[in-house]
Amino acid sequence: MANNRRRGHRFERFIRKILEEVFGCDVSTSRYASKKTDDAGIDFVIDCQENLEIQTKTLCIKTKGKTISLLPFLKLEKNNRIYIIRLTEKRTKRFITTADVVIMDLELFKKHFKP
Repeated sequence: MANNRRRGHRFERFIRKILEEVFGCDVSTSRYASKKTDDAGIDFVIDCQENLEIQTKTLCIKTKGKTISLLPFLKLEKNNRIYIIRLTEKRTKRFITTADVVIMDLELFKKHFKP
């Protein structure tokens, strides 16, 4: 269990660096910024972006031959939330990263990522 927690924290630090490069401003984890945002499932607070929620997850999508769906983990009614998900598979005793995926509403994408 401690390894899973450590893996999740490492993934959050990795994503934090990427978000700082993309948005060009300070990004802090919600654990540091506010307990209220952390309780709401928001993982990052971006100082230069208002009303943008970013949540990260590390999910094992295939264990013992069973495939897991992503839909139960997504709150699709929130159109201002960006999901950054690391998909892994369990092979023997190790977890192998298969993909890093970003899921967001198309209108939100158009609003924040104009050329």
